[in-house]
Amino acid sequence: SEVFAQLPRESILYFGDTAHVPYGGRPAEELIRLADAISAFLVRRGAKLIIDACNSTSSVALDYLQARYPVPFVGVVEPGVRAALARTRNGRVGLIATEATVRSEAHRRVAAELRPEVRVIPQACPLLVPLAEAGAVDTPEARAALVEYLAPLKAEGIDVLILGCTHYPFFAPLIRSILGP
Repeated sequence: SEVFAQLPRESILYFGDTAHVPYGGRPAEELIRLADAISAFLVRRGAKLIIDACNSTSSVALDYLQARYPVPFVGVVEPGVRAALARTRNGRVGLIATEATVRSEAHRRVAAELRPEVRVIPQACPLLVPLAEAGAVDTPEARAALVEYLAPLKAEGIDVLILGCTHYPFFAPLIRSILGP
């Protein structure tokens, strides 16, 4: 909805790769290959700008895609990190993300470039995408998974949490009930 609000006169072509979900457990090479195929399709369709709204592919493929294609790419890692850095008061930022995103260390690298004193504390959450895809976002299983995933971040005293997957905002009410504001 934000893209439509920001670009009301543009034609929007959305590509959702439901055939390969979930992305989070896949190796970086496979994620790059999938992002490359999708980007090639979008460029052939006349895309003037591509938003890679997947944290997993933004984490591992964005540099490759920017070098390969003549259109600008916007990823989601840097904007998420910038927003977190603007809000942290104690310099401890939590990150919940897919295994691929955590392995990439992309959020840590961006934070280190912008504010080296801030510590990004990652937590892979492999159960969340399947739960979201099943519509099970407010269930005992989702709560149990989130309690387990968030406990180490809470123990670290984070004051900001990056939701490092586009599926995770569906869990925001549960996350708030576990972590607080």
